[in-house]
Amino acid sequence: MPEDERLQTLEDLLASKKATINLLEKLPIAVKSLKMQDHKRSLEEKLNKLERAIETFSKKKVYVQM
Repeated sequence: MPEDERLQTLEDLLASKKATINLLEKLPIAVKSLKMQDHKRSLEEKLNKLERAIETFSKKKVYVQM
């Protein structure tokens, strides 16, 4: 993957992570309804995926399968 694409992807991932964290912080502390619990769980899963992707794209060389 070219360096400029890797850096742009990394920037996009970091921005998405920041937005997801903001959404998580806006949730109430005590999540009582099932819908809110599912929403919180999906945000946490998204955050985990973003962190793994950020870890991958932070490496100097990233290989993408075509």
